[in-house]
Amino acid sequence: DEQHEEGVARLKRYVVQCVKDVVQPFYDKSLITKTQFKEIAKKSSEKITTEELKHNPTGWTTSGGLKEFLAHGRAKNIQKVVEGYLHIIKGSPKKGDSSRKKAHAAAAASASASASDPAPTA
Repeated sequence: DEQHEEGVARLKRYVVQCVKDVVQPFYDKSLITKTQFKEIAKKSSEKITTEELKHNPTGWTTSGGLKEFLAHGRAKNIQKVVEGYLHIIKGSPKKGDSSRKKAHAAAAASASASASDPAPTA
């Protein structure tokens, strides 16, 4: 039905936005390529959306926006999924390469901050 389709579409939009917010700092710091960004964003979004729909088959049908969506503890889960795909696709920094480790840690901290306090949506 129409409400179900709208709820699923809203859920997908929220997940994609959250995933992009988490991945963007890694791209901005040149830790991943544009192709890797797209691959991580796509795989993470698909996995998170699939899991969310298992628990809530109607999608996100409440009138609450993105902040309410994240208020249900989803930010940390999204962060974990994205970091898992980052590790799979990019791999870990080389041992002894402290500058890359510091950049990776800074990007992760920035991503964590943006995932827990996303920009308001109109």
